[in-house]
Amino acid sequence: MTNSRADLQSSDLRVSIIIPAHNASSTLATCLEAFAQLTSSPYEILVVCDGCTDGTAEVARLHRVRVIEYPTRRGAAYARNVGAAAAQGDVFLFLDADCVAHSEVVSLTIEAVSDGEQMLFGSYTRETRAAGFLTKFKNLQHHFTHQQGADYQTTFWSGCGALTRGAFEAIAGFDVNLQSCEDIEFGSAASRLDYRVQLVRAMQVEHLKEYNLASLVRSDLLQRAIPWTRLIYSGRTGMGALNTNRRGRVSVAATGVMLVALIASLFWTPAIGAAALALLAVLAANRELIALAAQELGWLEGAASAGVLLLHYFVCGVGYVVGRTMPKLPPARSGNSEYAWIESETSQTYSAAHAKTS
Repeated sequence: MTNSRADLQSSDLRVSIIIPAHNASSTLATCLEAFAQLTSSPYEILVVCDGCTDGTAEVARLHRVRVIEYPTRRGAAYARNVGAAAAQGDVFLFLDADCVAHSEVVSLTIEAVSDGEQMLFGSYTRETRAAGFLTKFKNLQHHFTHQQGADYQTTFWSGCGALTRGAFEAIAGFDVNLQSCEDIEFGSAASRLDYRVQLVRAMQVEHLKEYNLASLVRSDLLQRAIPWTRLIYSGRTGMGALNTNRRGRVSVAATGVMLVALIASLFWTPAIGAAALALLAVLAANRELIALAAQELGWLEGAASAGVLLLHYFVCGVGYVVGRTMPKLPPARSGNSEYAWIESETSQTYSAAHAKTS
């Protein structure tokens, strides 16, 4: 279905912010405190504690939001579906528990839905207070990719993404059997139903997650490249034009050629020329991102970002190969219409009424 003008106007829209959280006590308070600066108030805020054991629920209760809990970790897809089942709003705005929303996130959501959009998502900010070069570059890479994307996409991003209740119900929620890339599959399922997904560049959140080399490789390989490849070759999603765009595909292929040529050069010296050409191809394809890294992080970090990109594309290539050797995923989506949870009673629950009086 193509998007038609929403029946509800901006003054009528009730936005439910849904935050899935697993052991997120270190970042959740900062996430929730940012809502005091929103230019438009949400109708409600729900924190769904996905088998938390670290006090995440207690942090949420201190901020007077709706707290939903269940004892066993089921994954972000299940948590978002639980939040949607409990939510009372007309629009669901999904945020990650390690993201700090900028002040206009809710107002931009209301504006887009009032203009007839039914699904939208944003991006990370350029800057993050999280420490470390790898952290800051990974954040910048995500920001750059989304900011360069087309206005409409066939994917979805649940780090800061919104949709109408009707769209969510038509898609039948997130696939609860997917532990990674469930939002990408969700966007593909929406596209098959002819929903269009708007990329709103001004809709931004600051990401607080910190990376070291091991966690960066683990994230790229196990949470992105392998599951994404399996989704593609199971017919559950396409290559897309955002993260798996032409620049990325060329860079993965060129990185592979470079490594093969370097190995070959040990036995046949002229192969070093092919390795050099492949390296130049990667650098040329990513020159704008490298320049942005140099501008934002410093020239030394900009140079180092080229090495991080080569590692990233190598890991993506490995993930592609591994994913192709694994069994295909079931062709049908796995929803679950029955969810069990406990909602904690709080003395002051965040609501539209509370927002007007606080």
